[in-house]
Amino acid sequence: MERLLKVEYIVIHHSATKDGKVFDWNSIRNYHINVNKWKDIGYHFGIENINDSVEILVGRLPIYIGAHTYGLNSISLGICVVGDYDNETVPDNKYQKLLRLLEYLINIYGVKIDKIIGHREVKVLYNLQMVSYEVYQQNIKTCPGLNFSMKKLRQDICKILNIPEPNTILYRKLNEYDDYVIKNKKI
Repeated sequence: MERLLKVEYIVIHHSATKDGKVFDWNSIRNYHINVNKWKDIGYHFGIENINDSVEILVGRLPIYIGAHTYGLNSISLGICVVGDYDNETVPDNKYQKLLRLLEYLINIYGVKIDKIIGHREVKVLYNLQMVSYEVYQQNIKTCPGLNFSMKKLRQDICKILNIPEPNTILYRKLNEYDDYVIKNKKI
C-alpha cells in the first residue's frame, strides 16, 4: 500500500447498513477485500456499536492511502459511522464519539474545519473547481446520509475546539449545500 504523506481532508461516510450489536466492521473489511479486491478496508476509522458501547475502530492504518473517496484518497482520512443515515438519525453516542475522534485528528494533522466534508460534498468541491468532473462523477453519493448534518458537525467541532467558524467561500458553500440536503432529503 502507498503511504499517505499529507492529510488535507477528513471525509465522513456512513455504511448505509443497519448497525447491530455485532462486529459489522469485519463485514465491511471482508467486503472491501474480497469483493472490491482492495488490500484492506477503505476507511481509516470506523465508529460502531459493539455490545452496549460505541467504539472507535481502526481500519486501514492512517499512514496508508485509503480507498473511500475517489480523487481525494491520497490527501484524506476516511471515517465511516456504521449505520444508515439516509433512513435514521445518528444516535447521540455515536455523534459524540465522532466529535472526539475529529478533535483528536484535527490536533494531530492540523486539518482545517472547512476541509471536514461528507462524501456527498465532493459536489461542492467540483462546483468551486477544486476537483475535476471525473472526480465529482465518481463521488455522487448521499453519504454520510440524508439525515446527517455536516454543517452541524462542523459547527460543533468549532465549539469543542473553541475556535470561530471559518469565514471562507468553501465553508459557506459546504453549509449552504448541507442546508439544501437536510431540508430536501436529496442531493
